Amino acid sequence: MHAMNSERDNRIKEFLSLSLERCLKEVGAQTGSIFLLENSKKELILEVAHHISDIPLESVRKRMGEDIVGLVALQRKPLLVRDIGKEGNLKRMNSNRRYCSSSFISVPMQVRGELVGVINITDKFDGAPFDNNDLNTVEKIANYLGIAIHSLNNYLKEQHRINEQFKKEIEELRASLTQLEKFASIGKMIGGFVHEVNNPLDGIIRYVNLALDCLDEDSLVKSYLTEAKKGLNRLVRFVKALLDFFWGLSLKDKEINILEAIEEAFLMRCNCFSLHNIKVEKFFPSSLPHISDFGIKVVFDNIIKNACEAMKEGGVLKVTVLLENGGIKISFKDNGVGIPKDIQEKIFEPFFTTKSMGEGAGLGLAISREIINRYRGKIYVESEVGKGSEFTVYIPLIKN
Repeated sequence: MHAMNSERDNRIKEFLSLSLERCLKEVGAQTGSIFLLENSKKELILEVAHHISDIPLESVRKRMGEDIVGLVALQRKPLLVRDIGKEGNLKRMNSNRRYCSSSFISVPMQVRGELVGVINITDKFDGAPFDNNDLNTVEKIANYLGIAIHSLNNYLKEQHRINEQFKKEIEELRASLTQLEKFASIGKMIGGFVHEVNNPLDGIIRYVNLALDCLDEDSLVKSYLTEAKKGLNRLVRFVKALLDFFWGLSLKDKEINILEAIEEAFLMRCNCFSLHNIKVEKFFPSSLPHISDFGIKVVFDNIIKNACEAMKEGGVLKVTVLLENGGIKISFKDNGVGIPKDIQEKIFEPFFTTKSMGEGAGLGLAISREIINRYRGKIYVESEVGKGSEFTVYIPLIKN
């Protein structure tokens, strides 16, 4: 239960410290401590202590049954000691001499029979011994505290699990983007190859079909041409498979929600927004028609990434989505450094980049344009140096 990262440690310690203060106030005491159980080692660890300044918290660990706190944890029973001098066994167990007065209370914190930890209270302000009323008060607080610690710990563990899952998904998305960039240059070459091959291939198949129509069924030449046509069809399928591999055209049967795709792209860059103090303003309609998934999330991620890099000193990124002229228009407007007029057309060309060596391959916007071309859509930029840029994507709502 106690295996927590530093953030979770700090949040629970703060909660425990405030709870211990409240408990001391309720019974008029000045000294106390809270131990939590670490299930993995079956040890009790001192988490917070008030007015015990001579003991480093991180060094105090007790096994089950060790000293008074270990005994209370093992037996799962509250302990009220009015005068430790009259309790020989307990006096011997109090080897660390943490209790300054002769009277103290030690109560286990439990949730549905599961031990959470132990709370210890000692040193009444008036010097009087603790009584049953004090014990009942501490027991009630221990019950509530046990439930609260158990719930808070489960909540923080769940948050940690979600964060780890989120990080994993982000890394997978970034790995996919990196893979797409690696294939981009090859894909351009393959695209040109397919274009050069498809036209003559279509002509050859057309003439083979015409020749087959002119021949008798039992003609030997027709059997030869039939075999040739089979080979040509295999070549067509191979070329299509090659193109699908590099450009993912087989995704056309899957549909995607534009707004969800934008939100996922923002999640991928959330660290950038906090690092550079970038505010995001969204203007979304209540709903939109779904579109085919040709890789639109890659487009949004590239545009958002560029906006972050243009606003390293902070700024505002406005994203507007609306239905317009039979299609979906998405604009990303930043108030960053802007793009010079003379290179605005070049930024969509493969391998063009204004970044230093190693900072970018110049493929992001080139890939984005190719993806938008699959939708028969448009992507363009309007920018002014010193005033920012606005990237606009337009996707017609037609079947491709």
